[in-house]
Parts: sequence; C-alpha cells; structure tokens
Amino acid sequence: MSFAGLYGAGIFGWGTTELGLFAIFAIISAVPGTIYGGVLDDRLGSKRAVILAIAGLLIASLGVVSVGPAEIFFVIPVSPVDPSSGLFSSPAEQTFLAFGLLAGLCVGPAQAASRTLMARLAPHGMVAEFFGLYALSGKATSFLAPLLIGIVTAATGSQRPGIAVLVVLMALGLALLLSVRVERAAIASDGQLSPKGEA
Repeated sequence: MSFAGLYGAGIFGWGTTELGLFAIFAIISAVPGTIYGGVLDDRLGSKRAVILAIAGLLIASLGVVSVGPAEIFFVIPVSPVDPSSGLFSSPAEQTFLAFGLLAGLCVGPAQAASRTLMARLAPHGMVAEFFGLYALSGKATSFLAPLLIGIVTAATGSQRPGIAVLVVLMALGLALLLSVRVERAAIASDGQLSPKGEA
C-alpha cells in the first residue's frame, strides 16, 4: 500500500491531502475485507483464504501498474489529470483508487489467514517457536521488495517497472504457497517431527 501511494504521487503529482485520503480509504476498505476474510477462513480453510487474498492483491497490483497519467489498463487513453478539477477527478486517478481499495480489501485476509495457517501447520508444543520463525523470516526479508523496486526503478528510469516487481514477488509467493501441504506435525518421543495428518 505504501508503494502504491508513492507511485500515485509520482504519476499524478499527489500531495499530502491526496496521499492521506488514499491511505484512509485503503484502511477503511480493509475492515470489511478482514471480516469477510475470517468467514472465508472458516468456510474454505486458511490456505484457500490466503490464496484468494494473494490473487486479489495480484490483480490489484497489476491494475495499479496498468495506470499511467493519461491511460488505464496500459493501452486505454483517458484525459490527463487536471490539478484544478478537484480530488481524484480524472479517470486514471479513479481507476487507481479502485485498485487501491481492492488491495485494501485483500490485505487483511492475507495477513489474518496466514497466521491461522501457521497455527494449523505448527506442531503441538512448538507453536511459539514456529511463530517466532514466522516473524523472523518476515523481518529478515522485509528489505527485499524496497531494494528490488529501487534497483529496477533506477535502472529503467521509470516507477512502473519498479512497482511491477511487487507483482512478480507476489506471483512467486503464490506459486510457493500452492505447494504447501496443510497438515500438522506431531512430535515423536525422540523429539523428531512427523506428519500427523490433514488439518
């Protein structure tokens, strides 16, 4: 969401007001997304809920990247932004905002259901260790997206390819998630982990 705001500032010349409103709208849209994400988690399971959320984030990110100052969906020309016409008045800004709201809807379920999935995967008696590893892996790799976005943006001289890095990273994460088997491991008497069965 923060990168989307920076991209909006870059292509539309958004100032503090527009960026603040964009952030508020995204946060508000995350509330129903998180609530409905819990329903999906209960009905479909954590893995499927995370997959749907990431798929929604992929669509939203691709949609954000497809918007330019005077085009939407990469190729459809629209009237350019007119600073004197009011907030979010151009078709490009409105399309950008719509994809931002979609991202907000999907962020909550992705985060909440991923924690539920971790709880289902962690062996009994090792939940704290697994959640510690989960938190550590997130902190240890948090530099990756900003670094790659910065490198690609600097190399191409354009924000669009830089932001497109997010699409690639999410697609890679989704592909890896599809291979995960949802089963809880049991701790044997010798301290070794062994599959216990489908959760």
